[in-house]
Amino acid sequence: MTVGVNDVLKNIFGSGADEEKTKVALTHLALIPDSPLEWSKNNHVELSAGVSELLSKTKDLMKWQVDKGIPTLSVLLTTRADLNHENMSEKKEDGCASLIYSSLGAFINELGNDERVVNKLVKIAVLGGWYELSNDIVEAIKGLYKREDYAGRYLFNIMVNYDGRSDITNAVNMLGRKMLFGKISPDSITKKDVEENLYSSSLERPQLMVISRRKQIHGGFMMWYLADMKLFLTDDSFISKGAIMLNDVLK
Repeated sequence: MTVGVNDVLKNIFGSGADEEKTKVALTHLALIPDSPLEWSKNNHVELSAGVSELLSKTKDLMKWQVDKGIPTLSVLLTTRADLNHENMSEKKEDGCASLIYSSLGAFINELGNDERVVNKLVKIAVLGGWYELSNDIVEAIKGLYKREDYAGRYLFNIMVNYDGRSDITNAVNMLGRKMLFGKISPDSITKKDVEENLYSSSLERPQLMVISRRKQIHGGFMMWYLADMKLFLTDDSFISKGAIMLNDVLK
C-alpha cells in the first residue's frame, strides 16, 4: 500500500513550484526491508531462499541509487535484537540472522567487486557492531576499508548487528571518557556532541525512512534522527519487489 506518499514527500520538500526540486532534494534515504523469515513462510520456500533474495535485492539497490541520484542510502540488514531472539529460541526456523551472517562475508566481497565500487562511483560502508561478528565478516569489512579505490560520489550503507540504543550509549561513553580526561565539562555537552560520536556521525541526516511490510522490530534504526525524519510504512515487500517498491514510494 503506497497511498499518500506524495503527501509524505511534500511534507519534506514542499509542493507546487518546488516539485522539480523533489527529484534532487532527497539526500539520504533509509530502508528497513521485510523479514526473510516472514517472506519465506508466505511464499512457501526455504528460509535460505528468502535470505538469498534479500541480499540480491539489496545489492541491486546500488544501481537504483545512482540512477536516482540519491547521495546516501542506508539499509538495515540485521539488528542485535535479531540475534538475541535467535539465541533464546529453540526453533531452527528462527535462524534468520545466522543465515544472513553465514553469507555476509561473501556478500561484502561481492559488493566490493561491483563495477560501481571499482570505478569509484559508489563507496560502501558497514555500520553497527560488525566487529563482534565472525572473523570472515570482520576481515571482509576491513579489506573493504583498506582498498586503494575506497572512494565514491555515492555512499551505500549496510547496517549489521545494529542497535540504536547501544549506538547512543556508546556515544555517551565516549563523552564520559572526554570528561574523565578534562577535555569537556558536563554542562558544555550539546546534542551536536552526542551526534558527532554516533556510528552515523559522518552521514547526511536521513530525511525519509521506508519500512517494508510495516516491520515491527527494527533495532532503533537511526533512532537519534527519528524526531526529524519522515516515516513511510508500506504493505509492499522489498524482498519481492526490490527497487520497484521504492519507485512506488517516490513517484
